[in-house]
Amino acid sequence: MAACLDSSSLLAMAQFKLDPRAQARLDELADKTNEGLISNVERAEYQSFIGISEFLGLAQLRARARLGLPLET
Repeated sequence: MAACLDSSSLLAMAQFKLDPRAQARLDELADKTNEGLISNVERAEYQSFIGISEFLGLAQLRARARLGLPLET
């Protein structure tokens, strides 16, 4: 994937962060999970967040590597 993007697109991918509202919701779901208070619907939402986060994390690593940036943020 990283091979087909130009430098500005790679940089945007490397610097991507969740919207504050989405991050707040993710944090809320994580807290509910840790406290054992999450519903089945919320668990599915949380698992979707986790899957997307894993995909984005890998995409960011590839973008950073292609740009020669440090791999950790």
